[in-house]
Amino acid sequence: MNTSKLFLPLGALVLGALTATAAPFQPAQVSEDANWFLHADLDALRTTQVGTTLMEAVQEKHGRQLKAVKRMFSLNPFTDLHGVTLYGSGEKDEAVALIHATCDREHLEDLIGASDGYKTSEHHDHTIHNWKDDDKKVQNGAFFGEDLVIISEHKKLVSHALDVLDKRADGRSSKPAKSAFMFGLVNLEGIDIKGDEAKMFEKAKSLQGRLFEQGDRLHAELVIEAADNALAKRFQKVL
Repeated sequence: MNTSKLFLPLGALVLGALTATAAPFQPAQVSEDANWFLHADLDALRTTQVGTTLMEAVQEKHGRQLKAVKRMFSLNPFTDLHGVTLYGSGEKDEAVALIHATCDREHLEDLIGASDGYKTSEHHDHTIHNWKDDDKKVQNGAFFGEDLVIISEHKKLVSHALDVLDKRADGRSSKPAKSAFMFGLVNLEGIDIKGDEAKMFEKAKSLQGRLFEQGDRLHAELVIEAADNALAKRFQKVL
């Protein structure tokens, strides 16, 4: 049995929420080594007009698939997914997903165990699950407690994420952004951005932004940190 196909509707919902949504962000859960992160607070999203509209659209278009997800995983994406944090080094495919959800861990472990090429390994007090998706690409996952799932294509990143959560490795100490249902940051000095799109940011230090709802309006806030005041003024003129 290959369960990766059954993850697709759930993944589509999470990614759809990210593109429209950030959250009570917990910086300490993100590795200090990460050069970027993106956080979506799905609970906060549900309280907004944007969230209501999004959920109605997803229900209308993917209602049958969502019912299948709920039955297969014993998880209702509309109520049981609470937040998603993505972070990475900036290198291709080197990313970790932290999914906060109310779920039946034992049930999910049974489903994952039926996937192609399934095997497990131990990391301190945690079990890391390893399986192959439809493209024969290896995936790795672990549970932290009963309501936090860690997923990455790289076992070493899952291991490191567990160490951060266990406080065996350092997490970020930065303060969260102001109220928002999406919040993200990129350390531009630590990432080699290739192509013409890099020219604008090659002398910038960092980029951060958030999406939030105020009144009946959706607001986006973008902050670029430059090396000096002159560069900051140049960025302001370009934007």
